[in-house]
Amino acid sequence: MIASVNETPLEVATRHIAEAEQRWDRQIDLIAKLARNGKAHTAADERLLEIRATLRIARAQQAPLRDFEG
Repeated sequence: MIASVNETPLEVATRHIAEAEQRWDRQIDLIAKLARNGKAHTAADERLLEIRATLRIARAQQAPLRDFEG
């Protein structure tokens, strides 16, 4: 999604985190569906770990923005 010119950096970061959390939820659903297929389950689980790492980074980057705007 393209950022609005009216969005603050904190709002952009918050939106990005929300989008990543939605991807996280979808990935969890996929893993549950793939639980019987070992290779597919492993690949899905790896993507889940990547999404988790991305969320951690995004949240860490968001914290200073909250402090700055707050």
